[in-house]
Amino acid sequence: MLTVFMHLNATAHWLRMSRAERAEFVATAIVPIMACYPQIALSTYDVEGFSGLCSDILVFEGVEPQAFGALIDDLRDTALYTAPYFEVAGIYPALKANFI
Repeated sequence: MLTVFMHLNATAHWLRMSRAERAEFVATAIVPIMACYPQIALSTYDVEGFSGLCSDILVFEGVEPQAFGALIDDLRDTALYTAPYFEVAGIYPALKANFI
């Protein structure tokens, strides 16, 4: 299984939305998609106060490549990509290190 770190940059379109509008988007667009992939756990991190490289990091755990590809295809059909609310700065798949 892989862990995938997706670095994102929030766009002005996302930042102009109220927090209530953002929460509604997540509840109506992202949560239902993630429910289709119960084997993949998603964690979100705000990093804009600590990094100039990206504003947010999504961490997907328990990733099988085929399922992850399908998940990303589903996300690409939402305003996350199409508005876009975020631009992808990088996608970093990784194996958990077991040598330390």
